[in-house]
Amino acid sequence: MVSESLVLLLVAVIAGVGFRYCLIQSNGNLRTVESGLVYRSAQLSEEEFTRQVKKLGIRSVINLRGENLGADWYEAEVKAAKNLDVTLINYRMSAQVRLTVEQMKELVLVMKGAPKPVLIHCRAGADRTGLAAALYCLEEGMTPSFMSLQLSRGLGHCTYLFSKSIAMDQSLAHYMQVKSAHPAAEEVGVSR
Repeated sequence: MVSESLVLLLVAVIAGVGFRYCLIQSNGNLRTVESGLVYRSAQLSEEEFTRQVKKLGIRSVINLRGENLGADWYEAEVKAAKNLDVTLINYRMSAQVRLTVEQMKELVLVMKGAPKPVLIHCRAGADRTGLAAALYCLEEGMTPSFMSLQLSRGLGHCTYLFSKSIAMDQSLAHYMQVKSAHPAAEEVGVSR
C-alpha cells in the first residue's frame, strides 16, 4: 500500500514541474542569445510576434517547425512577417530525431545567412530552438556554460521521463565530438 505522504510528494513534484513549465512559457520562452543579433522563442501568437519583431528590430525569423501550409499558426506568421517586411526562413526539423552533422552545419549556415537580428523558434522554444541556439553559441565561441544553458531544463528542455527530445542532446554531443576531432575541417562560423 502506497503511503499518503508518498502520494502527496508525487503530486507536489508534478505540480512543481507543471508550474515551472507555465512560468517558462508565460512570455513565449523569449530569450536573448546574443543581444541585438540572435533571439529565441516558442511559437508566438500573431500579436506577440508583431510586438516582439517591432520591439527587437527583428529582420528575419527561422521557423524550425518548417512550412505548414494551412495551419493557422503558420498562416498567421507568414502574414505577419510579410506585413512587417521580415524574411521568414522555414527549416524543418524534429525534436525527436537526431540530426546529422551535415544537417547541423546546414542549420549553422542558415543562421549565418539570416539577416540580423534574427528570431529562432519552434513550438515550445525549448528543444529544437535550444539546439539551434547552442550551435550558434558553439560556433561563436561563447562560454560552454552559456551554450549548455540553451539546451537545458531552465529553458524548458526536458529529457527525463523517457522523452525522445534527448535526440537534441545527442545531436549536439555528436557535433561537438566531430568538431573537436577535426577543428579546421569542421569550421563553419556564424558571422554577423
